[in-house]
Formats: sequence, C-alpha cells, structure tokens
Amino acid sequence: MAKAPQPEIDINMDACEIECLTEMLANIKPDAIRMIAEQMPRSIPPKRCKSIKTMRVAILERWAHPEVRRYLQDFIYRASHRFRANVRDKAMVRQYLEAGVDPGTILYVAHLEGLDPKRMLASLPATFRRSFAERHEHAKALIEGLERLRERKVQEGRAATDQMIARQVASRTQALQERLADVSRKHQRAQSVVTNVAASFRQRVAALEGDLTAAHNRVKALEEINESQRETIEALKRHAASEAEELRKQGRHLLRTALSGMRVLVIGDDNHQLSYRETVEGFGGDFDFLSGFTDPRRAAEKAAGADLVVLVTSFVSHKISGPVDAVGRPVVRVNNGGGLSMREALRRYVFDLLMEDRYQLSASWHPPLP
Repeated sequence: MAKAPQPEIDINMDACEIECLTEMLANIKPDAIRMIAEQMPRSIPPKRCKSIKTMRVAILERWAHPEVRRYLQDFIYRASHRFRANVRDKAMVRQYLEAGVDPGTILYVAHLEGLDPKRMLASLPATFRRSFAERHEHAKALIEGLERLRERKVQEGRAATDQMIARQVASRTQALQERLADVSRKHQRAQSVVTNVAASFRQRVAALEGDLTAAHNRVKALEEINESQRETIEALKRHAASEAEELRKQGRHLLRTALSGMRVLVIGDDNHQLSYRETVEGFGGDFDFLSGFTDPRRAAEKAAGADLVVLVTSFVSHKISGPVDAVGRPVVRVNNGGGLSMREALRRYVFDLLMEDRYQLSASWHPPLP
C-alpha cells in the first residue's frame, strides 16, 4: 500500500532567520554579544546590558528595524562560515541535527548558500520535520510580536513627541504674552520720553543747520579728492579680483593633486567602497581598500606599503587599529561612514599639510606705489 504524501510545510524565511539568530545568540561567547550590542545601528542602552540574557532579549526586540536587521543578517553570514561550508554534506547535516541544532537554522544557512530550503526540508527525517514545524510556528508568532512591539514603540515615540511639542508651544506662548505686555509698558514710557526729546531736538536742529552747510563744503572738497583717487582704486580692485581668482584656481588644483603619487589605504565600510575610491582619486591619490575585519597582520602589511591610511572606525575591528598605528604611516580616522565624511577628513588632512608648508601658494604681486 503506497504511503500517503506528506503535507507540505510552509517555510517562512523570516521565521528561519529568527530561529538562526536565536540559536547563534544562545551559543556565541558573551564578549561577542556585548560587541553586537555596542556596534549595532540602534545600540542597546547600558541599563539593558547588565546581563547576557537581557542583552539577547534587547537584540531580538530590535530585529524588526530595517537597519538593525541588515546588521544582524551580515553578522549571521559572517559567523556561519564554517556551518555554510558543511551544509551541502548530508552526513554533516545529520550530525548537526542529532547534536540539537535547530532545523530552521540549517534551512536558513542553506538558503544563504543558494540551496532550495524546501528540498532540504523534504530530505530530513520525519522527526526533524515535525520539530521544524513546531519551532517554525513559534518563530512566526515571535515575529508578529516583534512587529507589534516595533509599532508600539513608534506610536509611543510619536505620542511623546506630540506631548513635548504641546508643552513647548504652551511655554513659548506664555513667554510671548509676558514679553508683549512688557513691550507695551515700555512703549508707553518711550512715547512720553519722545515728546520731551522732540522739543530739545528742534532747538538743536537749528544749530546743526549751520554745521551742515560747513559739512557740505567739506564733502565737496573730499569728493574732488576722491575723484582723483578713483582710477587708482578701480585698478587695485581689478588686480585684487584677478589675484583672488588665481588663488582660487590654485586652491582647487591643490585639492585635486594634494595626494598625487600617494597610495591611500582605506580600511572598513565595504558598502561605501566605490564612493571612497571616487573621493581618494578626486584628491589625486591611488586607492586601495581592506575590509574592517581583515586579519591584523595583513592589515599591517598593507599599511606598510601605503603613504596614508584611513580608518573608518565604525566599521573596523579594534584588533586592527594597534598594528596599523605601529607601522608608522600617517593615519586619518573617520568616525562615520560615507563619502561626505571621507571627503571632509581628507580635506582636513590636506589643510594640515598646507599649514606645515608642504605646499606653497604664489603671492608675487605687490600694489604699485602712489
């Protein structure tokens, strides 16, 4: 008698991702969990970092945020490199399952390797498929809870913002009303003062009219002197504008060639590698790049062959900074990733070079003697 076909299990890759993340957080070292809590886009406040358990819960609570999820997906991919190497071996997969590894974790890692999760699940024994189905439902319920938590946090944030704005509006309205009353009182006092001053002012006007006539005569004489100097002043203005334009051209040329002939090694932030290349080459430098999680010895070797090293500190392992500094090459640290931050850091570096007189600006013109 033929066996009845097994009902197909709906595989939710988001749920598999949650299962994989939960298992990894349960098995990695406490130091790694602390690093994730500190470096993830929405870092965990210190009061939630008192224990490893609270940090695991806080990390999962932030999973639904897009930036945090991308960071955690990258962490899973990097942390599962040995697991991914064995996921195509059925015997190794069987050993993992018998050792207690969650089937959803195996399906997610298989998905990362480009394998078909449905075919992988169909090849597992029935006991592991049942285990997967039970845990999968729990993971899907957890995802719904995380989505609700994120929506609640967003709503609470909006409500708090509305309350803050309302308090600020009320406070400023009251301050403006008090200020308006004060201005009204001062205006009344000023009107009485103006009346008294106007009388004395009319008396002074009569005296000043005579002084004004003398001043007109003086102005006429000054205008005659000014006319004789006008052509000289205009010549000086034209020459000054020409020199200013020439200096601006020299400044732009210096920026484009400031790093000419220099090999610039950028370490960290793989996502902005193309933007960093355009920035470095825009300053005339030769671009080289290393991932922020490269072996420290390799990073030191590459730094020794460079003329300038740029560390994108948010994306660089702490183990790399020391060996790179020890090489003795100039090091520029960029706290935030992105082309704008890189461009600003290199501009500051070039400015420091200018202050050290490594570049000289031309200043050959002197104004003619009168």
